[in-house]
Amino acid sequence: KAGPKKESVFTEPKPFNLTKVKPRAVPLPEPIPKTKPTHPVPASTYKTTKRRSSACKKEKRSIAKQSELMLENIRTFERQSHKNSQINKNSRTYEYNSKGEQGPAKSSILTKLNLFLRHLKKIQLQ
Repeated sequence: KAGPKKESVFTEPKPFNLTKVKPRAVPLPEPIPKTKPTHPVPASTYKTTKRRSSACKKEKRSIAKQSELMLENIRTFERQSHKNSQINKNSRTYEYNSKGEQGPAKSSILTKLNLFLRHLKKIQLQ
């Protein structure tokens, strides 16, 4: 059978429908669970106890009394030593200071007392 030849039909290519890629959506943050409100810290946490404050006061008073007694003892000692030095004017003692110079002997008790009193003032200021 020879018949008329059919023409073959070819598919026509169509252009692709390409679109731009959509950006990904930012995920929503996870909700933070609500907690119960906390109780405030009690004021007694930061306050000193009565027992401790009274102990500090007693200690300061005793230190003050001791320093007064010490001063009084040193004054009486100075008075007695001054009387003795007037009797023995000719006999004088000399000592060397920190620079190596020779000078009249100073009462080392007084210098120690002054240092002690300065220390007490620092303690009382705190």
